[in-house]
Amino acid sequence: SFPVGTRIRYRCNEGFSLAEGKSPFITCQANSSWTAIETVCEAKSCGAPPDLENGYYNTTSVVFGGIVTYYCNEGYNLVGKDTQNCIAHGWDGRTPVCDPVTCDDLPPIENGKTPPQLQENWEYENAATFTCNPTYTLIGERTIYCRANGTWSDIPPKCKVVQCVRPDPPIKNGSIIAGFGPTYEYRQTIIYKCDEGFEMVGKDTIECRENSTFPPAPLCIPGECGEPPRLNDGFPDIDLTQTSFPVGTR
Repeated sequence: SFPVGTRIRYRCNEGFSLAEGKSPFITCQANSSWTAIETVCEAKSCGAPPDLENGYYNTTSVVFGGIVTYYCNEGYNLVGKDTQNCIAHGWDGRTPVCDPVTCDDLPPIENGKTPPQLQENWEYENAATFTCNPTYTLIGERTIYCRANGTWSDIPPKCKVVQCVRPDPPIKNGSIIAGFGPTYEYRQTIIYKCDEGFEMVGKDTIECRENSTFPPAPLCIPGECGEPPRLNDGFPDIDLTQTSFPVGTR
């Protein structure tokens, strides 16, 4: 029991504080009753979590008991714990950081130059552009990129001497209409056309390959017509077992 006039103070649990404008006290009155309880305990706020450079976060709440979870943008790795808890004195622990993904060093290429690193390491989205020494041709991708998964977008190119010569003999029943040579660099092309009355078998364009050779040239074969159209009340004067006819057939 408590004598009249006794004042009792209420305290909030850890992580909670007295609401603004509310009294933490009650008093024992002469009528043997306590004054009304005004005490309201509210969860303490930790405030917004700190910004994460090259990343972002989601929160369940920013008051006591809340949890923040951190994520990194594509091409970055999270270093540190991915969550923080809102405790009585603010967010616990250290905020993590997002470090860029790095790619392996690039090997030197023979007869060419490998670009220098832009930073201490090759990082996400860094581009490496290769060059070849004079008289050498670059085979492959000139520029490759450090990707989000820590690998390069392609293998480093090669620097080679590439020189093709015009295929001999020229195609039968056809001719070259572009790319007369007589020598060709890497990926330079020859374009062929068949003579009238002949059809092409294969591609009309061939390209100088990295081994200094061309693929086989196309062929030009005699063109053919199918069976002639039928005539009402008549018929073609042909061998009825024949199904195709050379160009120029009458």
